[in-house]
Amino acid sequence: MLSMNDAGEINFRIRPLDDSNFPQWSKEIKVILLERNLWEIVTEKKVEPDIKDVKLVNDLKIRRNKAFATIFMNFSNGLRPIIENVEDPVLAWKKLKDYFQPDSRARTMALKNEFYNLRPEPHEKIAIYGSKLERIAEQLQECGHPIDEQDRCFQILRSLPDEMENVIQNIYRWEEKDFKFFKVLDELIREEGRLHQRKADRPTATYATTTRKKGYKENLVCFHCNRKGHFKRVCPLRKKEQEKQPRTERRKKE
Repeated sequence: MLSMNDAGEINFRIRPLDDSNFPQWSKEIKVILLERNLWEIVTEKKVEPDIKDVKLVNDLKIRRNKAFATIFMNFSNGLRPIIENVEDPVLAWKKLKDYFQPDSRARTMALKNEFYNLRPEPHEKIAIYGSKLERIAEQLQECGHPIDEQDRCFQILRSLPDEMENVIQNIYRWEEKDFKFFKVLDELIREEGRLHQRKADRPTATYATTTRKKGYKENLVCFHCNRKGHFKRVCPLRKKEQEKQPRTERRKKE
C-alpha cells in the first residue's frame, strides 16, 4: 500500500537504478517526478523566472533540488558516482542518458531492427505486445529517430493471427485521422476480448444443445411397451416379440 510523506506526496517504491534496468527505471522515475510536479524541471520546460522575483527564483531552486534528490536517491550505490558531483537535475538526467543510451548509429539500427522484427509470443495478449512496440518506439524517439505513426500501426497489424483478419481489414479502411497507434491498439484489444468471449461461450452452447437432446429423448414414451426413452420402431421388447413370431404373422402386424 502506498503511503504519503509530510509534503503530501506519494512515497513510491521502485527498484533502484542499476546497470540493467535503465529503460524501466526511467519510466518509473518520470512518474514520480510528474506526481511531484518536477518533471518539467528535468526536461527544461519550466521557464526561468525574472531574477528580480526573489520568491519565484527561490521556489524554482527548491524544486530543482527536490528533482535532483529524487533522482539521486533512487540510484544503487554503485552508480551514484556518475552524478554525485552534479547538483543540476537537467545535467544529471543528460549524464544518465549519455551513459545508458549513447546516441550512436549502432544503437539506433539495433532498436529499429528490434522494432520491425518483433513478433508476439504464443498466447501473448495484444496489449502486452503493443506495450513492447511502444517501449522501443519511445527509445527511438529519445535517440532522435522517431518511428512514423503509420509504421507503428502497420507493424502491430501485420503481426497478428489469422483470426484477427476481419478487424484488420476494417481498420485499413479507417480515415487517416483515425489511423493512430493507440486507437488501433484499443480496437484490437476489444476484438481480442470479443473473440475470447465467443470461444468461452461455444462449449456452453454445445452442452446446452446436448442437454436438450438428452432431455427430449428421456421424455419419449414408447407406444408399444409404454417405457420412456425410445420410439416404438426401435423398441427392444417389440423386436424380441417379432423374432419369436412366424414371418407371415409378423408381416400382418407391421
